[in-house]
Amino acid sequence: MSGSNRLAVRVGGYALATRDHEGSLEILLTRCGPDARFPGQWALPGGGIEWGEHPRDTVVREGSEETTLDSGPGPLLTSYARRVAAKGSFPEGMAIGMIFAARVADGTPVLVENDGTSDLVAWHPMDALPELAWNAEAAVDLVRAGARSPQPADDQPGPGLGIPHRPRSSRRRLGAYAIATNHDADVPRILLVKLAIDDPEAGCWNLPGGGVEPGESPLEALHRECYEETGLALTNVTIHDVDSRVYESWGTMQIKHNVGVIYRGTARGAPEIMETDGSSAEVAWWPFDEAADLPLTMLTRGALAGELLRSAEG
Repeated sequence: MSGSNRLAVRVGGYALATRDHEGSLEILLTRCGPDARFPGQWALPGGGIEWGEHPRDTVVREGSEETTLDSGPGPLLTSYARRVAAKGSFPEGMAIGMIFAARVADGTPVLVENDGTSDLVAWHPMDALPELAWNAEAAVDLVRAGARSPQPADDQPGPGLGIPHRPRSSRRRLGAYAIATNHDADVPRILLVKLAIDDPEAGCWNLPGGGVEPGESPLEALHRECYEETGLALTNVTIHDVDSRVYESWGTMQIKHNVGVIYRGTARGAPEIMETDGSSAEVAWWPFDEAADLPLTMLTRGALAGELLRSAEG
């Protein structure tokens, strides 16, 4: 990936909102204004993640800025990565987005912000769509496959971890992680990696995975990192959720906002660390009931909360 280290990376959260209106299925879209990268095209409501912000909170904030309709984010439907060419004042870069099923109040939307990149917001029938931006094309494919706005009880607000001001010595990191399981044995097991001594959570067990490199998609990073840390290949991979948290400085490390896309998958075999200079000290399969008693990273404990609770109850 020659020159990929010069790519600007933008990570965003976007809403897929639908409604049934007068017998027609409609999708909510915003039109890119003249100052946008793709003027005149219609895109999903949403935008870039701010410092310390959970992508679900991005959907709520951007929804309030782009439309008068209250929005409630639901399940994470997919993530995407696309390399975009330089255009005018926009540099070459990677656009990485997470699309959430979103619930919005029915009614006529009105654009709220007047200094953003959108100049119009409207409902569009699925059988009469305008010229679409590529993130909206991905959403339309999801709708045609059956995706719809969730019910209010399915709303999943982010934890609101954003902090008012981004510290000077800070960075955002996008990562991809796997809940990798094996059900071949009598007891279901999960694959975990013990972090090395130079990590802020050294000695804790983490989901296999790591940072997305310039030019990679989260899914590509997932497969690469899992092989480097475990020597095993993931199969039956599906998207699960997204984690967002701010880590305070540790030694010479900067304050870090980590946004982690979490997938589910299966793996087989005896794990072995393949990389020699990474952050992994040990890798092993663990029965779920034993994993619950391990020192787990914050990301892992959050991702496995449901499984660990069921294991403790069972």
